[in-house]
Amino acid sequence: MSVPRLFIVLTTLLSAGAMSTSCSSSSSASAHSTEPGATQVGQTMVRSVGADMEAIVGYKYADSSLGDEWLIIDLALTGLRGESIEVKQEKVSVMTPDGRRIPLPTQKEFIAAYSEVQSALRRAAVASQPLEATRGGRRACDLNFLRLPGTGSTRDAIWINQRELCVGMLAFPIQGGIQPGRWRLTIELEESNLDIPFDLGR
Repeated sequence: MSVPRLFIVLTTLLSAGAMSTSCSSSSSASAHSTEPGATQVGQTMVRSVGADMEAIVGYKYADSSLGDEWLIIDLALTGLRGESIEVKQEKVSVMTPDGRRIPLPTQKEFIAAYSEVQSALRRAAVASQPLEATRGGRRACDLNFLRLPGTGSTRDAIWINQRELCVGMLAFPIQGGIQPGRWRLTIELEESNLDIPFDLGR
């Protein structure tokens, strides 16, 4: 993964079938349901299917970074319909084990904190899980909610359907540091929410 691509904090999408197929070989021994709609597909990867979208979250780096003040996870996301669904930057958040909801930072907030997060992002790139392999011929697109200085413009929303694939990273500032326990990535959509649980430090 190139350094500029690393810092695209959200990029989009796969097909639901491609996700399921690509993960089956790596998860045959360890896959299990974490709760309705969510399936563990590897030691540090979980697949979740909502009403309108499907996602795979890779949290290998986050699981090894307890205590750090930035949560960095890999994300693959696709629509489940032919028509496009809007995903807004302001509707992406994580919930901590103690119940705090932390939104994805804005570009302005990200740039202001860049000096403290850049080394963590580089380490996360090394540990990044290859979710791109689940693309299955779908179109790649960038969800440019956050960008490195000088690497392109940002957007506060993107439209996603089942013919597109976005794979990238999300980065959230965690006051007090990353704690072990159950975390949740939530993407609020117009008619439903995509809720992806993942456990750190187990």
